[in-house]
Amino acid sequence: MTSSSAPSEPVPVPIRVLLPGGQDVVGRLWSKRQVRDGWWYEVGLPAYRNRAGPGSGPGSQG
Repeated sequence: MTSSSAPSEPVPVPIRVLLPGGQDVVGRLWSKRQVRDGWWYEVGLPAYRNRAGPGSGPGSQG
């Protein structure tokens, strides 16, 4: 029996991030690495913005 050892895409780990004002959101930890002064974390967070009408919707980068 043979198996493939092709590299797979990284899978982000869900984490809770506490924001100023006591709000917490679920983010995604994409990577971490040790640097001279501690650790460097690459975290993805959801973005929202106010709509013209009631409520809010997903934001975009750009």
